[in-house]
Amino acid sequence: MYTRLWSIGLLLSVMPLQAGSLEGMIEIKNKRGEKAGDCSQAVVFVENGATPLAAGTPGTHTVLLKERVFDPPILAIVQGSTVDFPNEDTILHNVFSLSKTKKFDLGLYKQGESKSVTFEGAGLVKAFCNIHADMVSHILILENKFFTQVSQQCSFAIPAPPDGKHTVSVWYALGKGSSTEVEVKAGQASGVKLAVVHKRDKQKKHKNKHGKSYKKAY
Repeated sequence: MYTRLWSIGLLLSVMPLQAGSLEGMIEIKNKRGEKAGDCSQAVVFVENGATPLAAGTPGTHTVLLKERVFDPPILAIVQGSTVDFPNEDTILHNVFSLSKTKKFDLGLYKQGESKSVTFEGAGLVKAFCNIHADMVSHILILENKFFTQVSQQCSFAIPAPPDGKHTVSVWYALGKGSSTEVEVKAGQASGVKLAVVHKRDKQKKHKNKHGKSYKKAY
């Protein structure tokens, strides 16, 4: 019996501790302090500190051009990833961005065609269609793999970040996010609550790729 207990103790001593996790909620309120907004339009991520976190493996993602909208309208990816923009509409689209993080212009293309963009640097990219002013896509390119899109129930979980103190931030498409410092410990779930200010119900108007106003109808 003692031998068996000793063997179990030895096994436990050499087994790695289960990594910690970040779990929490976000709360979206307007300027009057009332609950507002859509939590699924928020992304929670761990920021890089003095020691960069694991970058993750770049992948290929898809944003459909369908029924005159980008689907999904919000996408979080690791830097170096590629996004395909297939046109599933019977009309032409022209996806472009003038964002500092990544400028591109895919030109006009028709149903059944697809064009792609690789996002090398971290930051936010707003993509539009040069024909349809209401089409907006937010692509959040992150430096490491520790991020997640928030659920419609306003909860989130980021598994296995390294132990230690980290800055956790929330980005929100229709307002202002926030940040907080959290300490992650092996085998423990670190609870996080992040506040978000809802500022508007619709995206701000923008110009076309030539810096001019959109035509009223197509």
